[in-house]
Amino acid sequence: MPKTDELGAAGLCRLVLDELAHFGLDPARMLSQCYDGCSTMSGDKGGLQRLIQNQQGRCIPYVHCYNHRLDLVVINVVSSVRELGIFFEHRGAICKFFKKFDVSGVYAGTSLKRVPDTRWSGHYDATVAIIENYGGVIEALETVVDSQKFDGEDRVVQTGQLTILKGCQFAFRAAIMKNFLGILKPADSFDQSRENGINGAMILIDGGIKLLADARSEEQFDIWDNAMMCINNNITAEDAGITTKRFRTAPRRLDDYIITECETPTNRGDPKSESRRLYCNGRNQAAFQ
Repeated sequence: MPKTDELGAAGLCRLVLDELAHFGLDPARMLSQCYDGCSTMSGDKGGLQRLIQNQQGRCIPYVHCYNHRLDLVVINVVSSVRELGIFFEHRGAICKFFKKFDVSGVYAGTSLKRVPDTRWSGHYDATVAIIENYGGVIEALETVVDSQKFDGEDRVVQTGQLTILKGCQFAFRAAIMKNFLGILKPADSFDQSRENGINGAMILIDGGIKLLADARSEEQFDIWDNAMMCINNNITAEDAGITTKRFRTAPRRLDDYIITECETPTNRGDPKSESRRLYCNGRNQAAFQ
């Protein structure tokens, strides 16, 4: 991997052109450029992509790295939907705590990896690990809270974390993020391969957008809501008396609008309405990035 101490656009331009020459590649045959969106790389006047075009004396289209764009979508969704941002904060705090040496003795589940905020491609696996080891995490935290071997401050903090984990909203938010990140995962993996091109990436991303848009319905929310209720109560849909509801559609006059929730005086502020708002808002933010 070539290195340079010149981290400005001019230094990177020299590095790129020198490397092309080193491998016998003629920049005159360059068809396009693909970098992340920082100004050093993408700047319209002094960025790397502009300097290379100026050096070659012709237009060489710049394409924003698709994998980095997916990262930005996730960042924007989590930043825009407060509840999802809170979920990631709690999940990160739990993963960090479970990295302590003395905690490993009371937890036997899969490793809970703490993912840097800029590495969103790893958040799917980290979220799945929390979901699949949910019971083990709860048991470990209960042991920590009740044990005198652990620091008093840790016991107080984890008492709060335990309360949050046992709440149905944490499980609901975890399930939402697993589904959302799972939709993006194929495109994320595809974009990291040097053998794949932009056409394939666009097809996968368009498919992901369609899946997100199709999920923004009352019918899909009811499936999620009923499933979470059954999981939290350890019962089947038949035991719960769940029946399929008539599919409801929004009025055609609202086709040009994004509907995040429908409220009536009887449902305003109730837990299910809050879950529906979170469910729809997260998908809207992702589908319309």
